[in-house]
Amino acid sequence: DVCNHTLWHANLGKYDDAVVQEQIARGLLAIDSVLPGYEVRTFALPLGVWPKNRELAYRGSWTDPRSGRTVRYEHDAVLLVAGGPARSPYDPEFDPLKLPRFIVFDHELEKLLDRLDRERGRYVSDGEPETIARPPSP
Repeated sequence: DVCNHTLWHANLGKYDDAVVQEQIARGLLAIDSVLPGYEVRTFALPLGVWPKNRELAYRGSWTDPRSGRTVRYEHDAVLLVAGGPARSPYDPEFDPLKLPRFIVFDHELEKLLDRLDRERGRYVSDGEPETIARPPSP
């Protein structure tokens, strides 16, 4: 998945709605310039900071004053800056508009997987959409 992250990693909490939407829309335009037609479905909050109007992180639009072209966006998921592995979409606490991220560096992924194994929280889906995967019962 290629994720939008604004044009230049803007701290969205500092700006008004118009600038927030411009940053997100221009990020999409930058992605489209390299991957024409690619559907960007996710947005990662720069610095983990929400805009004052949180809805603009996942839905909005911006019109380029030069060309008159309007860029609309509606993300399926908004990624937080950190927080560990995400819950299953079948978990009542799952919220695709507040998904935690796990940043992988050094041996952190190995450590996380080992911890999930110890806590019996690691599982792998069988890939069948009709099957709800979950860790085995103790």
